[in-house]
Amino acid sequence: MEFSGRLVAFPPSELLQWAHNERRTGALVFRRSRRQKRVYFRNGSVVACLSDDPADYYGQHLLLNGYLNEAQLVDALSYCTRSGKRLGLALTELGLLTEDQVQETLSQQISDSVCGLFLWNHGVFYFEEEFPPEEEILPSPIETMALVLEGSRWIDDFARFRKVFPHDNVVLCRGPVWPGVNLLPVQQRIHDVVDGEKTLAKIHWRIKGSYFRVLQGAYNLCMTEVLDLGAVGEALETTSLEINVYDLLLEQAVEEQSVGRDDSHSLPLGVLGHMRPIWIQDPSADDLSSLPEDLREIAGSFDGATRLSSLIPRGSQPFRSWDYLVEQLRKGTLALLPASPQELESRGLEKTSWWNRLFSSSSR
Repeated sequence: MEFSGRLVAFPPSELLQWAHNERRTGALVFRRSRRQKRVYFRNGSVVACLSDDPADYYGQHLLLNGYLNEAQLVDALSYCTRSGKRLGLALTELGLLTEDQVQETLSQQISDSVCGLFLWNHGVFYFEEEFPPEEEILPSPIETMALVLEGSRWIDDFARFRKVFPHDNVVLCRGPVWPGVNLLPVQQRIHDVVDGEKTLAKIHWRIKGSYFRVLQGAYNLCMTEVLDLGAVGEALETTSLEINVYDLLLEQAVEEQSVGRDDSHSLPLGVLGHMRPIWIQDPSADDLSSLPEDLREIAGSFDGATRLSSLIPRGSQPFRSWDYLVEQLRKGTLALLPASPQELESRGLEKTSWWNRLFSSSSR
């Protein structure tokens, strides 16, 4: 990590300005509670943003803003599956959008995804000198300082929205001037799912897309009295606001790096990938049966012979597997070996009482 830290110390506005002023080429990676976004720069300008949050997907952006209906998006995605082509190209080949519309909407979607980072109150970041596949790059870069100004406006607007919606556990119902006229596409989608029972959180879950844009649309509908507030429940934490073990470890690691402590030494994940986990104390059948299927399969492979790099999935969300591994290490029920027990024994390593217990408990 060339540059890393916590968002409480380095907010996204400062990080984007840093990339702009330094004319950086590479990726600023932001992580928070099982979510990751990668903002790519070329000479300080934003050229792409990849997110693993379904609300940020290009198709959801098109739905939310009225460029496509659900049937058209399903057709386009099916075409992508059959042809192996990307959504933007599929839309033009199917005649649903022009090439100019695809580029314009991609730029809008990337801008919204980047500006959404300004609403993150916690998380970590780091900079990598990497670049995305060519097909992910916008032909016309987005001016970084324009995004900084827009993101700052989102912060101000979000505070204004929160004066009406103190949290997302607020029920929306029909207002005095329902159903309203000349609604924007975002407002129409909100309008169509309001039933006097759904909370703001459930409405966003139902229509997806940019959280800020949904909140903005609901706010404007309330201000024009198309919608009104119903019941206001207790503020509830959602999974998007929780910090898991992996996040806490990552925050601690980058914080230690950022302050440059001499006694802080980071062990590269590439080295850990060669380590082999082995049970010191085998989990009970009840413990294993209570685990989700993916974790149960991984736990059954902690045999001292299989490398971590082969066990932990490389998908967009390996966090639960890492959480489980760290939990067992901290409990002292799991150990990491530099080689398999058989390799260690073949090298003539003298068996101490600890090794004797480990080998006997892990023999299969």
